[in-house]
Amino acid sequence: MLLTITDRLSGYTRLIPSLAADTAKDIAERFHEGWHRFFGPPTRIVSDRDKLFTSHFWRAYHNLMGTRLAMSTSFHPETDGRSERTNKTAIQALRAVVNKQQNNWVRHLVNIEFAINASVNASTNKSPFEVVLGRSPSLLPTSLNRPDLPDVPAAKDLIAERKAVLAEVRDALAAAKVRQAEQVNRHRRPEPDIAVGDFVMVDTRDRRLRFKTGHRKSAKLFDRFEGPYKVIAANVATSNYTLQLSEGDRSHPTFHVSKLRPYRANDPNLFPNREPARPKPVIVDGHEEWVVREILEETTRGGKRYRVWWEGYPQHEATMEPRENLVGTEALRCWELKKRMEGRV
Repeated sequence: MLLTITDRLSGYTRLIPSLAADTAKDIAERFHEGWHRFFGPPTRIVSDRDKLFTSHFWRAYHNLMGTRLAMSTSFHPETDGRSERTNKTAIQALRAVVNKQQNNWVRHLVNIEFAINASVNASTNKSPFEVVLGRSPSLLPTSLNRPDLPDVPAAKDLIAERKAVLAEVRDALAAAKVRQAEQVNRHRRPEPDIAVGDFVMVDTRDRRLRFKTGHRKSAKLFDRFEGPYKVIAANVATSNYTLQLSEGDRSHPTFHVSKLRPYRANDPNLFPNREPARPKPVIVDGHEEWVVREILEETTRGGKRYRVWWEGYPQHEATMEPRENLVGTEALRCWELKKRMEGRV
C-alpha cells in the first residue's frame, strides 16, 4: 500500500510505503517519520474517509498535535483532489517501471517522488522543489564520460540504470498529466444552481449497498437518482451540499454537486400523462417500509396472503404479501373489520 502526502500550497509530495495491516497508530508513525521530521505537523489535513482516518485514535492524535482534520464528502474523493491526482500519477508511473512480479515497486518510489517534485506546476510555473527549496535540484549527473571522473564500471552502471528509470518515470508522469486533463475536460459540465431550501435528487450509484440489504432486490434495477431531499446547508466555495436525509439513513449527509440533480416537481398541466415520482420508503427500526394504500383481495392458497396496492404506485403493480408483512397497518385492520362485518372472518 502507498501513503501519499501532498502539500496543498507547493504541491510537494511524499510517497511512503505502508502495509495493508497498518493500524491508525502505524500510519501516524509513518506520517511523523515521512513528514513531521521535515516540515513539522501541518495545520490541516484533508483526507478520504478511510476507516483509519475516521478512527478515534487518529482524531485524538491530531487534536493533541494541533492539526485540524477535514474529510472528503460522500462518494466524491475529488474534495481531496490534489492527493487523488497524486495517487493516480504515482500509480501510473509505477506501472511503467515495476517488474512483472510487482515486488520492486518500493525501490522506485524515490525516483517517482523526485520526478513529481521536480515537475513544473502549470498554475505556479514552478516545481514543488522550487517553492519549498528555492531551487530545483539535480538527482543525477548529466555526464559520466568526463576524463576526470573515476572509471568504475559498476558505479557507472548503477547511475546509468537510475537515469534510465528516471527518464521512464518522467515520460509516464507527462502521459499521466495529459490523460487526466483529457478526462477532466471530457466530464466537466456546468454546475446546477442549488440553494438552501431547494430539493434535490441524489445519485444512487454509490449508495446501492444501502438499498440492497435485506430487500431481495437488485441494486442495479433501482432508479438512477432517488429523493427528493431538502438542502439544509451549502458550501458554494467547494460545491458541497448537506441534505436532510430520511430518518434512519446513516449515510454521510454532505454530497458534492456532481452527485446531485435539482428536483423538478411534475406539472400535470404540462405533462398530464407523466407518472409521478415513486415515494420513498419509510425507515422503521433500520429497515425500509412502504406505505399500504389499500388491500384489494385475500387468498388462502399457500397460507393467508393479500394483494396490496402501495401508496404512490399504480394499482396494476399491486403485490401479494403474507399477513406478517402487514401486521400493525391501518389497511389490514380496516380489511379485517370489513370482513367481520360481512361475516367472513
